[in-house]
Amino acid sequence: NLLGLYLRDKIKFGRNSKPLYLCVNNSTTKFFKIFSIMNTIDFSRFHSCLTHDAIFHADEITAVYLAKRAGFSGEVVRSRKATIVETSVNDPYTLVLDCGMKLDPEMGNFDHHQDRNASHATAGLIWSYVKDQLYPNDPITQQFVGEVIAAIDAVDLGKENAQTALGS
Repeated sequence: NLLGLYLRDKIKFGRNSKPLYLCVNNSTTKFFKIFSIMNTIDFSRFHSCLTHDAIFHADEITAVYLAKRAGFSGEVVRSRKATIVETSVNDPYTLVLDCGMKLDPEMGNFDHHQDRNASHATAGLIWSYVKDQLYPNDPITQQFVGEVIAAIDAVDLGKENAQTALGS
């Protein structure tokens, strides 16, 4: 028999982490599974969202949509003005997507442009934080949506064009 040890309020991995769920076999005390240790972010805490102006890209549009699905309800501002960007990346209540040259999820900064070898664009960065919240216990939907977002990221990162990224 499995003994479920639910350490909900006892073990956490950082202030925005989900609790650790641990299943242990009674006779051998082997660890079978560790669930839900992926970080999450409370997107409802953000009062505003900054993304770049000029041409819309699928990665920041998708990232804004995912953030809204995860609880963000503030105003979206589109600007590259240095003073606005600098103020925003230092404000823990402003979500900064696809601009700012910083990747600091705890502060709400999700930009991939500072890393030329990034494996995710902004949509993929946000997806990694919201997939368990949006589709809990639904690995099939997570995989499908994840593949679409990976295609969006591949196009934004210049790795593929939209047609080949989606397998057409």
